[in-house]
Amino acid sequence: MKAEFPDNEAGRLAALRSYEILDTLPEQAYDDITHLASQITATPIALVSLVDEDRQWFKSRHGLEASQTPRDVAFCAHAILEPEEVMVVPDATADDRFRSNPLVTDDPHIRFYAGVPLVTTGGEALGTLCVIDREPRALTTAQHETLRALGRQVMAQLELRLAVRRLRHEIEERQRYAQMLETYQRKLEAQNAALEIDRMTDALTGLKNRRAFDDRLEEEYLRSRRHGHPTSILVADIDHFKSYNDSFGHPAGDEVLKAVAHLLQAGCRTTDVVARLGGE
Repeated sequence: MKAEFPDNEAGRLAALRSYEILDTLPEQAYDDITHLASQITATPIALVSLVDEDRQWFKSRHGLEASQTPRDVAFCAHAILEPEEVMVVPDATADDRFRSNPLVTDDPHIRFYAGVPLVTTGGEALGTLCVIDREPRALTTAQHETLRALGRQVMAQLELRLAVRRLRHEIEERQRYAQMLETYQRKLEAQNAALEIDRMTDALTGLKNRRAFDDRLEEEYLRSRRHGHPTSILVADIDHFKSYNDSFGHPAGDEVLKAVAHLLQAGCRTTDVVARLGGE
């Protein structure tokens, strides 16, 4: 008999996928739990089964080769319908839900099943920790309670996985924001440097402007006083520049200014400063 879907099936599947555990490799923590469950209940098979949309997938399996089965034949698909209860099937051949199930009639020939639902804090049953026997039987009270306790340990592992994943995501987000901040900082510094260059540069000739000249003059004056060395200043003027502008136009005059600036700059040492104080 095929199990019905839980009322919260959409939320349950979303919760299951949030753990990002489906189809992951085996992990010792889960394998230890299934081994203990098998030993404590004296059953040959123990599974951590997660019920996906159309299958049950085994995160851990003890005593079983298959890694998954169709959901339609999964005992665990029935178990998750009652999240607060341990589902016990003493003899599957005497249970109308399972007597013709291929897992009962064929390998692994299930007779006894006990599954404790793995329930999130939000009430979604992700699957079960279950034990299986090929002979009809029952659990003792102690085995029943121990199976519940081991189920809680499976959920603790799942919650730890989720917490680690969220922490890793937060770290990655912080690193991403830090990289973005560093990029913005570099851009801001570059823009500030460009603004500073613009602030201290004559737009037409590319020479230092009057502000830059005054700042450098003060530095050189103080250095001259401190070391007793002279400072030299050459002031150059372009003869008949106004007449040239009047005759050929201001664009032509601008080209003259740029040409003179280039000649002056080319004839100076790297330690010298060439500035346009204004006008010609």
